[in-house]
Amino acid sequence: MNMQRTSKAILLGVTSGFLLLAEVCPEAPLGVTFAREAAAIVGRPATPMSVAGVARRTTVRVATTEAVVVTSAAAASSATAASTAQQQQAVAKQQAATAQQQATVAQQQAAVAQQQAQAAGVPAIGTVVSALPAGCTAVASGGIEYQKCGGAFYRIYRTQDGRHVVLGGQEPKFVRNLLGAWGRPDLIELCERGPGPHQSPVVEFLQAMFETRSQAGWVEWFRGRDVCFAPVKNLREAFDDDHARSRGMHLVDEHGQEHVGLPIRFAGEPGRANFATPGPGEHTEEILREVGYDDATLAGLGAAGGC
Repeated sequence: MNMQRTSKAILLGVTSGFLLLAEVCPEAPLGVTFAREAAAIVGRPATPMSVAGVARRTTVRVATTEAVVVTSAAAASSATAASTAQQQQAVAKQQAATAQQQATVAQQQAAVAQQQAQAAGVPAIGTVVSALPAGCTAVASGGIEYQKCGGAFYRIYRTQDGRHVVLGGQEPKFVRNLLGAWGRPDLIELCERGPGPHQSPVVEFLQAMFETRSQAGWVEWFRGRDVCFAPVKNLREAFDDDHARSRGMHLVDEHGQEHVGLPIRFAGEPGRANFATPGPGEHTEEILREVGYDDATLAGLGAAGGC
């Protein structure tokens, strides 16, 4: 009898503790949740009659609990955060790839722009003007202004046959090579002081030397020498020059007529020569309309043979 009471007491104590835990902590730790309500099952009396003759009905109540294993809120939150982080990483990678593609396109566009901006050819006159040395003075002759620079190695010289040659470089090595070959190293110092009137003796010496041979003779003499020298050519000779032809400066149309090529060229925008020649009166009516002639006036001109 005592053992039964003890067992009942233990059972009620354990059951009450679980019920209390379920009530106080609705969300139980370790992912286990207990039901808040317990159903009491009333059974028959365990002892029909006590020794004292007083019937004591002891009800055996069985507390039923339901254990449900669920995913904890922390685990669900962690999974959501991990999924969000993966999505953010994917978006970041996509943005990085897009930025790299945009940078590549920008570099390609910059390269194309640079190629288009770079001139493939520069007019010779622009090169000559930009290379004029300091000390030049303007000299007018026959209504034309010339630049007199006073530099012996930036000058045109007359040859024996009435043609001309030109020296176009006053760097020290050119000066030493020519004056040394002609036996006048004493004149080198005057050239090294820069252009000016003090180079007059050098100019006189060079002019006297160039008058001793023809232009063709000096072309052969200077061949292979490190001196900035060239013959002065006429237009026909300039057109027939190998360098001018290789640069496309000599053009011939389908009728055999010669034309001057395009002097300025851009790598991305090559110029094209238009050899089309308008016929007599081809654009007369178009031009007259632009200046305000109406149809009636143009018709009258046409009837009179003027249009």
